Amino acid sequence: MTWLSIVVICWPLVIGISGHDVVLDFMFVVNGTWSNRADVEAGSDQNEVIEVKYVTVDIPALYPHRALFAESSVNGTANNSKLGTVHEDEKSHRILHVRTYSFRNTTKYRPGEIKLDHLYNLTLDEIEDDCSGSYVSVGNGIYSGMSQICNSTNEKDAVYSTLFTCEHFVASGLQIIDETRPSHGIFQRTGPRYPPSNRQDDFVNPCESRMKETSHVHPV
Repeated sequence: MTWLSIVVICWPLVIGISGHDVVLDFMFVVNGTWSNRADVEAGSDQNEVIEVKYVTVDIPALYPHRALFAESSVNGTANNSKLGTVHEDEKSHRILHVRTYSFRNTTKYRPGEIKLDHLYNLTLDEIEDDCSGSYVSVGNGIYSGMSQICNSTNEKDAVYSTLFTCEHFVASGLQIIDETRPSHGIFQRTGPRYPPSNRQDDFVNPCESRMKETSHVHPV
């Protein structure tokens, strides 16, 4: 999941997390609905309107990691749904790793028809290992990384360099499955955020913190 394979991100309740939670920061930044419509209408080489929605959920089968559910649509039609996990690197609190999973039964879990509350009872037998990606926190709610769009019907998977900010994300293709498709996309936040409920009392939303810092900066 850049994850331009664009999907709804969700994650499970994690108990006992202490200290600064970079995973929670990341999820606050990416959750919500994103679209490249403005980029398409501005005359870029993109000719398809893609929407990506990330929402937080609770999936016990994926404990102790926070879980992901992501869903994408092209020109208004949902075309891809995935699950995943996000966890902090063992050696650096600035690095995050994302592991995505595909649904085995695409009839039961059909894109555009998946009810998020039903994922609570999901079992590991219902998903299969898919792609991976890694992100680095560069501060102020900005994450830079590499990720894949995996597609079992193609011999090669697209690899994307991705930059997430509080209001935009940009994906640039490094290896493209279909050379007729554009290799980059600029997405803007188009809807509300869906923050997780399992956060610490003293947690500070990195995007809200950044807005407060910006509001205190005065031109010289």
